Amino acid sequence: MKRMHAYMPATLHALTVLGSQIASRRRELRWTAAVLADRLGVSPQP
Repeated sequence: MKRMHAYMPATLHALTVLGSQIASRRRELRWTAAVLADRLGVSPQP
């Protein structure tokens, strides 16, 4: 059974902003999610 975590609203907002910035920069560089994952050394999410 998965545990549920309660995050502060400021934390959720910060993560949303960070994700948007990463996505924006990835598009500027014309990288696919797979390319970014490879450069980071992680598996791409489905």
